[in-house]
Amino acid sequence: MRRHFIKKSIFLCVYAAFIAAILFAGCADSDDTDDIPPEELFGSYWGTMEVFGQSYDMCLVIGQNSVTIHSNKMGRSYPLIKYTDKKDGTWLVSCYNARENKRKPSTHMTVTVNASANPMTCKVWINFMSNLGLIKFPDCQKGADYDGRFSH
Repeated sequence: MRRHFIKKSIFLCVYAAFIAAILFAGCADSDDTDDIPPEELFGSYWGTMEVFGQSYDMCLVIGQNSVTIHSNKMGRSYPLIKYTDKKDGTWLVSCYNARENKRKPSTHMTVTVNASANPMTCKVWINFMSNLGLIKFPDCQKGADYDGRFSH
């Protein structure tokens, strides 16, 4: 009987430690280190993107919890983002796929927003494609809300 009690006690201790580790890991992955962007940062930024030398109109929509590119050439939504105040009037918006850990530095796309410009502007950078010069984004200017005009 005593042996059974000791085994059961050890099992419960190990189980409690396992649960505590899971809870601690969940807290460590929380989003509490993001800077809180001003509401004015959110909205639609209009411009063009150049893909293989061809220019396409586009709209980048920055929301509190996502960033989306709309155009007739390509569209992409990033549901996992991190805001960083660069303390110089600009904000860095790091965009990740839903399956990624945003604590790692490998973002798919970054957007640098110049919040001190009037109207605000942003610069988009897509890793790999922008690195190779396959796609270029001139500065986009904040304007009217996106109206669904593009196919993507």
